[in-house]
Amino acid sequence: YQVARFAGPNLVAGNTVLLKHASQCPESSAWIEAAFHEAGAPAGAYINLYATSQQIAGLIADPALRGVSLTGSERAGAAVAEVAGRNLKKCVLELGGSDPFILLSTDDLDGAVEAAVSARADNVGQACNAGKRMIVIAGLYDAFLEKFTAKMMERDASSPLSSASAAKELAGQVERAVKGGATLVQAGEPSGAFFPPAVLTGMTADNEAYYEELFGPVAQVFCAADEADAIRIANDTPFGLGSYLFSTDPEQVQRVASALDTGMVYVNGVGMDAPELPFGGTKRSGFGRELGTLGIEEFLNKKRIRKIFGDIHEVVQMPNLIEVQRESYDQFLQMVEPKGGRANEGLQAVFKSVFPITDFSGQAMLEFVRYEFEQPKFDVDECQQRGMTFAAPLKVTLRLIVFEVDPETQAKSVRDIKEQAVD
Repeated sequence: YQVARFAGPNLVAGNTVLLKHASQCPESSAWIEAAFHEAGAPAGAYINLYATSQQIAGLIADPALRGVSLTGSERAGAAVAEVAGRNLKKCVLELGGSDPFILLSTDDLDGAVEAAVSARADNVGQACNAGKRMIVIAGLYDAFLEKFTAKMMERDASSPLSSASAAKELAGQVERAVKGGATLVQAGEPSGAFFPPAVLTGMTADNEAYYEELFGPVAQVFCAADEADAIRIANDTPFGLGSYLFSTDPEQVQRVASALDTGMVYVNGVGMDAPELPFGGTKRSGFGRELGTLGIEEFLNKKRIRKIFGDIHEVVQMPNLIEVQRESYDQFLQMVEPKGGRANEGLQAVFKSVFPITDFSGQAMLEFVRYEFEQPKFDVDECQQRGMTFAAPLKVTLRLIVFEVDPETQAKSVRDIKEQAVD
């Protein structure tokens, strides 16, 4: 999945991919390259690399390489960004996370607990966007903690972490958390690369492990006094990748989701990632996006070409004509709506009728430029006081954009827009 998340959008965009995997998976990395070839990828489109960090730094500096994307730790991300920045290379970083799982209200506490356990313990807790910090409103905290802890202790602990060193690092973090005053409930003892599920409570900001990412099946559970306190706890982290928000109140969902300093918010569900949705975060979780149209566009040159043929201006390489037109109309509404008045209502009605009909099957469109009213030759305030209606001369400026097509279609677009012009 990690490979597909980066390689897929770039191959779709027409970029070739050089991919260095983590050092502990040389065989699976070779298999993935073979799978690309078997699927019919052109020779050289996807190349697996076995290289040291020093060799990778030299590769990033090579002029033939135009950009770099990394999924990994903060330390690795900082090192890659430093080399990329020194060589003026575009980079995307998807780094660590300490994602909050926020429970404010629910009609199904058992279902919310199951979702929280899945968010924390799937893939043995080794996911950058796993729900690592459970933040529960005070009225639900005790019942949630009891059910959640019981479910975590029942989790299958037969799968190892990625390495024995990863388990050792996690054990050290948990030990520091307990020494700092946290309470630990754990389903057994760590052994080699195996780390049993665990729950930490009583974590405070002065605890050494409070601001760290715990990469494994260890959950922290916090009690929030109210909505504002839940937001405060959620944002009190150096990371800002994803977040999970459970609430039965749509208005509360909107408020809290807007206040969370993260790149992603999943509402009333977990495991909601999808190839068409952008993936990425804020703060020390990195920058840039993978997947979706945003992921595809990260490593594209969005070239603008403007040509003049006679008195017709053409704009080429507009990725989504309907969206551009809609943005133009929304911009217009933002200008006139706050002003109010019946004249503006009529003006909006005109534009609502004009904009939808001027797409011309992707060949041309109208773009709003500006509007202005001429000063009426009478006392407007006096007219309003007497309950009189009035009309003021209106001048609207639109820009006709004709896209690069064959001359016959271009001429037809111009004829059509003249026939549909509105004074």
